[in-house]
Amino acid sequence: MFCAAVLIQYAFLVRLHSGTFTERRRHITANPTEAASESATSRGLSSRARTTERTTNAAAESGISVEDGRTTVEPHGEEEAAIERTTPMDLRNFEVVWVNNELKVTRKDLGANVVLERSGLTPRPLSSFEAAGGNIMFTIRTAHSYHHKRLPVLFQTWLSSTGHSKVVLVTDGPDSIIENRTRELGIEYVIADACKSGHSQLCCKAGEELRIAFREEKQHIDWLCHVDDDMYVLQSPLVSLLALFHPTTDAVYIGRAGTAWDAPYRVRRGSSLGTPGTSFHFAVGGMYCLSRAMLIRLQPYLGNGEAFSDSCLKALEPEDVTLGLVVGAVLNSTLRRTDLIHTHGLHLSTQVDPQTLERQVAVSYGFGSTQWGNVKYNAICVPGNLYAVIEDESQFKSLHCLLYPQTDWCVKRKAWVEAHMGGRTPSDRCKGCG
Repeated sequence: MFCAAVLIQYAFLVRLHSGTFTERRRHITANPTEAASESATSRGLSSRARTTERTTNAAAESGISVEDGRTTVEPHGEEEAAIERTTPMDLRNFEVVWVNNELKVTRKDLGANVVLERSGLTPRPLSSFEAAGGNIMFTIRTAHSYHHKRLPVLFQTWLSSTGHSKVVLVTDGPDSIIENRTRELGIEYVIADACKSGHSQLCCKAGEELRIAFREEKQHIDWLCHVDDDMYVLQSPLVSLLALFHPTTDAVYIGRAGTAWDAPYRVRRGSSLGTPGTSFHFAVGGMYCLSRAMLIRLQPYLGNGEAFSDSCLKALEPEDVTLGLVVGAVLNSTLRRTDLIHTHGLHLSTQVDPQTLERQVAVSYGFGSTQWGNVKYNAICVPGNLYAVIEDESQFKSLHCLLYPQTDWCVKRKAWVEAHMGGRTPSDRCKGCG
């Protein structure tokens, strides 16, 4: 179930590096009811139905046939052959992907066995220290221009509830107000002096995050989890996910796959890092986690973090793709894939089932910018939200009050809503989702 049964077209990735590269991907999500009745629709189709028709036609051209409201998937390889051949017609199970101007239609659940939450792995017993997140270090990457726009809601919500986890804020300049707030919350404030502000300097800041993880005083940290400054992390589901592994012996790289699993990324021509053409998977940069064992394996290639910018230049890629390249194409390891992380733009938070919010690992907000039409608002739908969108565009406050209803300011806000609005929520944006 989605918060709104609408058609959404959006680009998977538009990455420009040194003016040489543009990668495009489009997902089309369709309402299954409309999809089932689409074949009987006359030529006077609405724009929504026409999009569904194009998706269905593309599916047929790619070996996916539609007969009597059923869908038959022709297998391509062992993983697809394992998928049940005949499934109920539901176009939400498919994604239409454009790669290098070539159309590809694939099952969204292709490679389901590699999705951690479906893998059947058994969580290991945790000590009280681990259960409280004491062996996790979060590095929040931000920029001075975003300090007062993005950080206050993080301070008020999940960064005030991180248990015993270590939190480091990596930015590019001083800010006395933000520094004082981080000091109050026990958050380390690090200025990456060598990194200028701007999206092009993310490799430099990523290197700073790794450098911090390699410090001698941080050697007790089992997990490094990078988080963007527009993400809300749910600590308990994250701890449960990480408990599937032994961080000191298992070299683990966890995140949301940046490409369809059957369409891995490839080392580009001209790269001096890895062999051109070699396939690999990378985690979308909004959030990913690295175990201590993986950090140790990465160390010779990233030079304690200092050489990460050089690695990006050699790979001709942004920081998240470069990290995945080293893990997959150099170390011959692989991404441990999870569908519980929802970053801005790529995996729209509006698609998260409101009834499953408490089980997600991380959600985002902001603009899902696309090359085919912008999704202007991208945030989770919180049933019974206590804050209207105009008051909290991220909806992180509403989520936090759902997760921690006894928080002092949540109790006060709920009392205000009941007193002034007769118990009605401030916004009807989530009407029908609760």
